[in-house]
Amino acid sequence: MTPKIKNLHHRMRHLADYLVEEEMRVYAELGIDIPYRWHSILQIFRDYKRFLSVTELAEIQNKTHPDVVYTINQMVQKDLIIEQNDRHDKRKRLVGPSESAKDLISVLEKSWHSAEEATNKWLSEVSPELWLNIDSLENSLSQKSFYSRIKKEKKQSDLRSVSINTFNGLPDADIRLQNFWAQFKTKYFNVPELSKYLDNARHLINKGEAEVFFAKLNNEIEGCIFLLRRSFTYCEIIFIWVNELHRRKYIATKLLTHTLTEAGRMGAKSVFVQLSHKLVALNALYYQHGFTTLDQLPKSGEEYLGLNIKLLKEVN
Repeated sequence: MTPKIKNLHHRMRHLADYLVEEEMRVYAELGIDIPYRWHSILQIFRDYKRFLSVTELAEIQNKTHPDVVYTINQMVQKDLIIEQNDRHDKRKRLVGPSESAKDLISVLEKSWHSAEEATNKWLSEVSPELWLNIDSLENSLSQKSFYSRIKKEKKQSDLRSVSINTFNGLPDADIRLQNFWAQFKTKYFNVPELSKYLDNARHLINKGEAEVFFAKLNNEIEGCIFLLRRSFTYCEIIFIWVNELHRRKYIATKLLTHTLTEAGRMGAKSVFVQLSHKLVALNALYYQHGFTTLDQLPKSGEEYLGLNIKLLKEVN
């Protein structure tokens, strides 16, 4: 048995295509063979009984301006639409039905009404709440777009795909950390003051003064983050890096959220970071996770040349 497609839009499109095909059969029996989208334009002319602008037609149908222009141009070529300029704005294009279109409307009107009645009776039999449900769906999408809903689920899926490893859990952690640091310096700039910490990561970790976490995706280490304890109250994130080929997969997000949790477990009340305006994506990441501007570093902090943006987040 063939499994059914679970995508809502696939099911709805299939149903809509079927209904259109069945309705078009009725019009074909009248000897009328015009594209289905033309019917909507003709029905609007019937209801409004005046010339309309392309913008009005687009708004009524909830379609884009270019889409409506394309349909109108086709109908003009078939002598179903006549055009005139707006008396108040010569640039505005107004369109209305030609005599041929009016004749066509009179022939089609009974069939349109029959299609509407058939739809209402069918729905009342099988799904009387359908229109309300469609309204609810549309209203919910106006509150939160389908795009953002997909992105949220993708984010959760990507986050589940990333695992976190400790520094001491990797036999070649020192080499990997140095490789990531070299990539950063090649891509952006060097911060000499940080090298003393990155070069002595294992010693600092063993003394309980730092933590380094690595992110693994598909069994490959693709990023890391370095957390330095500055005092009993403060920790500082001095370095974060993600392989450029695997960005936009929420690896940095997983590293950061894990590190903030660990900083809280270490007893820190706040975590701060120093950045450059050149690190646009990194700045955005910290702001998205609740970091705010810090006017002055804590006394236990150390200023780095070229890193003029200071941010802080409370974790306890």
